[in-house]
Amino acid sequence: MLKYYIKVLIRHLLKLFWIFPIDNKKIYFQSFSGKSMNCNPWYIFKYMYEKYPEYKYVWLLNHKPNEKLKNITYVKKNTLTWVKQVITSKIIITNDGFPTFIPYLKKQLLIETWHGGGAYKKCGNANNNGNFKSYYPPNFQYYISSSRKFTEVMSLSNKLDKKVFLSIGMPRNDIFFNKKDIEKNNIKFRNKYSLPQDDLVVLYAPTYRGSAQASYFTNELDVLKAKDALFNKYCRNVVFLFRGHHTLSNSNISKKYDKDVSNYPDMQEILCATDVLITDYSSCMWDYSLLYRPCFLFTPDIDEYIKDRGFYTAPETWGFPISKTNEELVDKILNFNEHHFIEAIKKHQNTLESYEEGIATQKISDYILNYIN
Repeated sequence: MLKYYIKVLIRHLLKLFWIFPIDNKKIYFQSFSGKSMNCNPWYIFKYMYEKYPEYKYVWLLNHKPNEKLKNITYVKKNTLTWVKQVITSKIIITNDGFPTFIPYLKKQLLIETWHGGGAYKKCGNANNNGNFKSYYPPNFQYYISSSRKFTEVMSLSNKLDKKVFLSIGMPRNDIFFNKKDIEKNNIKFRNKYSLPQDDLVVLYAPTYRGSAQASYFTNELDVLKAKDALFNKYCRNVVFLFRGHHTLSNSNISKKYDKDVSNYPDMQEILCATDVLITDYSSCMWDYSLLYRPCFLFTPDIDEYIKDRGFYTAPETWGFPISKTNEELVDKILNFNEHHFIEAIKKHQNTLESYEEGIATQKISDYILNYIN
C-alpha cells in the first residue's frame, strides 16, 4: 500500500510536466526498460525512421548507443528529461509494460508490442496467484497480438478488453517472410562470428527461470552428447552457440559452448543464421517455427516448472520434440523426421490461429500515422 501511495504522489507531482505541449511528430520507443534497441519496437522504428524521416524519434537507452543515429534523441530512465520526453510524445511504444506513475494524457497513443508470441509459459498476473498488478494505465489503447490464443490468454492475464488487441502478428517476425532478409542476416551474423556458411549452427536459448534455478537447469544440457548426435544426423561441422536470457548473468554457463552470443542485440538475426534451435519454454520457439527449421525442447525441470509457473497451453500440443534427459534429446535428434515435424508445426500454428503474415510492421505503422493525422 505504501508503494501504491508513493506512486500516486509521484504521478500527481509529475503533472507539472503538462505545461509542455505534446509534439504531434514525436514517437517514443523503449525495449526492455532501456536495456537495448531491439525486439518489436526496433523493427517498427527501423521501418518508420527510413520511410518517415520528418518525424522526431526518441529512444530510452540506459547506456551509450553502439551506433548513434542522426536525429535521434536518447534518454536514460528515471530522469526528468526522460519524463519530459515521454509526456510530450504523441506515440509511446514499449515491449514490457508502461511505468504507471507517469501521468499519461488522453491525446497520447500507447502501444504495447510485448516481447513474445504464441501462448506458452504463463506471465504477468497469470503467474501472480491472483494478486493483480496492472502494467497498463487507464488510457492504454493498443496491444499487438501474434495469435488468437495470445489475445485470449493475455487479455485475461492483464484484465484487458480484447478490443485493444491488434490481430496483426509481431513486427520482429516479418523478417522470416522475406527470403532475401533471411539470407542477408544469415551472412551478417556468421561473418560477425567468423562462422563458415556450411557449418551447422546450433543455438541453445533457455528461458527465464529466476537466477537461483537458471544456472542449475541450464548446465544440465550435455553439449558434447548433443553435438555428437547433431554431427551424426547432419554430417556437418557443428558450432554450438549459447544465448542467455537478458535478465541473467550467464558468464559461468556459457564457457562450455563454442560461442556466447548473449550480447548480440538482435535475436531475430541470430535465428536467421540458426540451423537448429534448442530451447525449453522460451517464446523464441514461436518465432523460429516460422522458418520450419528443426527445434528441440530440452526440459529437465518441466514437472517443477508446471507446478511453479504453468503454461497457457499443454507442451505436448506445441509440435516440438520434448526431452527431459540428455539421452532423450540425443534420441530425438537422431530420429528427427523433418516431414512429420513441419506438419506438427503447421498444426500448432493453426491451433493457436496465427496472425503472422509478414506485414505487421506496415500495419502498425499505418495505425500510428492515422492516429497522428
